[in-house]
Amino acid sequence: MLAPSNTLSPVDEPQLIAQIKEGNGHAFRLLIQQYGKRVYDIAYNFIGNHSDTEDTVQDIFIKVYRSIHTFREESAFTTWLYRITVNTALNKTAAIKRTRRRIIGNEYDEVSNSVDATIDIGRFDVRDNIFKALKTLSKQQRTVVILRHLHEFSTKETSSILGCSEGTVKTQLNRGLKKLHKKLKYIIDEKQ
Repeated sequence: MLAPSNTLSPVDEPQLIAQIKEGNGHAFRLLIQQYGKRVYDIAYNFIGNHSDTEDTVQDIFIKVYRSIHTFREESAFTTWLYRITVNTALNKTAAIKRTRRRIIGNEYDEVSNSVDATIDIGRFDVRDNIFKALKTLSKQQRTVVILRHLHEFSTKETSSILGCSEGTVKTQLNRGLKKLHKKLKYIIDEKQ
């Protein structure tokens, strides 16, 4: 049995996963302790609010627990975990958008578009504006930018998580960063 600890060495991970596959709840709690914050941070960068992110993180770990037996250990566990994280967060983001549109109708789109176009430089919050700008990117561009720049995954790790080539990651990153630069140019100009 594994001793409780806040960090796991790579040597412990295969043993931990084997124990989780056998139904060991304590091992699963250790896994959540080890990866919970990183999973939360990645999900939050897609979703943007704490309440929905907390729900999503619970969903992610439920999915991990229910499907851990399908993890084949051909890739790193973290690659598998972060792929589940990204996909679940993207699904939650899409569900939130559908719900908002259903409740508010077309007025939501008109209001959010006018808010994005109107910038009150005297009172803007840089973080909020960056998050709004990220939302304007395509799903793949946003995902690549979040993983590469906000979570500092390498190009290779990002391609593994997303299941695409490194060239695709580089292309989407370049396009996404160019769009962000255009959207956030006023912040850069303000700082100079």
